[in-house]
Amino acid sequence: MRILLNKKRYYRILARYLENKCDNNEKAIIEKKIYKDPEFAKKLEQMKVLWRYNREKEELTPVDRMWHLFKEKVDIKEKKRSTQRVPTSSFHPVKVCLRYAAMIVVLIAIPSVIYLYLQKDKDNNKQQHAPTIQYAEVTIPNGNRYSLKLSDGSKIILDAGSYIRYPKKFSQNRYVELRGEAYFEVARDEDNPFVIHANHARIKVLGTSFNVRAWQETDCVKVSVKEGIVSLKSWNDSLIKPVFIERNQFSTLTSYGHLSEPEKFDIESHMNWMRNEIRFQQASVAEVLSQLRRWYDYEFIVEDETKLNEQVTVQIVKTNVPDVLQIIARITDTNIKQEGDKVYFMNKK
Repeated sequence: MRILLNKKRYYRILARYLENKCDNNEKAIIEKKIYKDPEFAKKLEQMKVLWRYNREKEELTPVDRMWHLFKEKVDIKEKKRSTQRVPTSSFHPVKVCLRYAAMIVVLIAIPSVIYLYLQKDKDNNKQQHAPTIQYAEVTIPNGNRYSLKLSDGSKIILDAGSYIRYPKKFSQNRYVELRGEAYFEVARDEDNPFVIHANHARIKVLGTSFNVRAWQETDCVKVSVKEGIVSLKSWNDSLIKPVFIERNQFSTLTSYGHLSEPEKFDIESHMNWMRNEIRFQQASVAEVLSQLRRWYDYEFIVEDETKLNEQVTVQIVKTNVPDVLQIIARITDTNIKQEGDKVYFMNKK
C-alpha cells in the first residue's frame, strides 16, 4: 500500500483499473502488486465491492458514489462540500488521483468489519443456499496420461502416476490438490484466483499456462511458467515470502522451505514429459527409476537399496530406455536382468 500512496502513477493506474479502462501493461502492474501484497489485495477487493455498491445513483460519478459511501459508513465529516455534480461522461481517472489516494488511506483505517457489514445480507443468503461442494479424485495409472477440463474452462494434462482432487463445479474458490506432474492452462478470473496445493507448495495464479512437478519421492516442487505470472510459496510456513515466476522462468521449493530465485529456461525442455522425454541433472537413481516405472509400468528390484541414492545425469526418450538402464547399471556397479516388466539390479559377484 505504501508504494501506491507515494507514487502518483499508481493512483492513475488504480483509477483506470477500477473503471476497467487500463491497458495490459497497467493491469500487469496491479496484478503483480496483488500477488506480492496480500493486504493490498484484500483492500482492493473492498474497493471493488464499494465501487459496485449503490450503482443506482447514476447522477453521481463513480468517484462521487464511492466517496459518498465511505463518508456514510465511517462518519467522515466535511466542513464544506460542493453540491456540483460532474456528469459521468466527463469522468477522467487522472484528474481524480488525489481523491483515490484519500480513499486508499480511509480503506487502510477502516476495520474489516465495514466490509463484513456491506456483505452481511449477501453472505447470509449465500450461506443459507450454499450447495455442498462435490469433489472428484483422479489417479492416473502407470503407462497412461490423462487430460481433463474443469468447470471454469481450465485445462489440465496429467502425467502417469499423478493424482488430482478438484471440485466438480467451482463456486467462488478455485482450489485443487495435486501429487505428481501436470500442465495447467488456467482460465482467467481476476476475482477468483486459482490455487494448487502440491505437496508442501502453494501455487497461485489468476490465469496462465504453467507446469508443476511435485512427485512425493523428490525433495522439491518445481514450477515452470509458459505464460503469465505464477506465485509460489510454502504451504506450511506463512512467514516465507512467495516468489513470482514470470514467462519462461522456473523456480523450486524444497520441503525445508527454501525457495529458489526464478531462472530463465527453455520452455520446451520442461514440457517434453508429455512426449515421454525428460532430462535428469544429478538426480538420484530412485528418481529416475520412478519416472521409468510410471511411464513404462516397469517393476524395479534393486538388491542393494543404497544404490538408489547414487546420482546420475541422463536423458530419457522413448527409444533409449535400454540405454538408460545400462547407464544406471554402470554407475551403480550392478548387473541387469530383465524378465518381462520386471527389471533386477543385482550386485556383481
